[in-house]
Amino acid sequence: MTCPSASGRSAHWRRFRRRSATGYRELHDSALQDIVYALHEIQVVQVVSEGADLALEDSTEALRRSVEGLRGAIFELRFEDTLRQSFVSSLENLIDLDRRMARDRYEVELVVEDGSPSGLSAKASGELVRIIQEALTNVRHHADARHVQVKLGLDGQVAYIEVSDDGRGFVTESPRCGVGQHSMHRRALEIGGELQVESEPGAGTRVRCRMPVSRLIGGGEETARLRPDASREA
Repeated sequence: MTCPSASGRSAHWRRFRRRSATGYRELHDSALQDIVYALHEIQVVQVVSEGADLALEDSTEALRRSVEGLRGAIFELRFEDTLRQSFVSSLENLIDLDRRMARDRYEVELVVEDGSPSGLSAKASGELVRIIQEALTNVRHHADARHVQVKLGLDGQVAYIEVSDDGRGFVTESPRCGVGQHSMHRRALEIGGELQVESEPGAGTRVRCRMPVSRLIGGGEETARLRPDASREA
């Protein structure tokens, strides 16, 4: 019996993961549609009925949390596929997810400046998306913001990503600076970058990650591209 090579096993595993992810996506999409329909029906009952029904309110909130959880799961299942297609596509999906989970409490703007590097390695792209994801999660949970901007740009041979908000801000030495910020710092170091968090009470927050362009560029199949029309707002 001939044993498959390491590369053959790796290719087989990738195909298996893609097939499994497709099945799970379809399952999650179907469940999400059912829950959204049930949530809509409960909201209709709340509108036409007289007075507030605490049981219905609890059910509505539980369904909203389920919808948010499923949307997050669908994003994770689609993450590798969208990242392979385009780095900006992954960011657009992430921002759409954040906007839905925030229930339109604030606006989210994506700005990709002219000259932003293309041909990002899959490693760099993945870490950058996760840094932005953590920053947006912090905004959603803590900032009480009205406007959030995600910005990609280039300063000489240094690329940067920036997430800024006009929320309540915080003291950067406070206990709030916990696991999330440590995770962002670690991810920045993984790609040769440096993370800065600037904030003060009442003045919003800015999270900026800077890294040499040379550490971001990859090639071949392991490359996530910026789209040709990358200079845009979303």
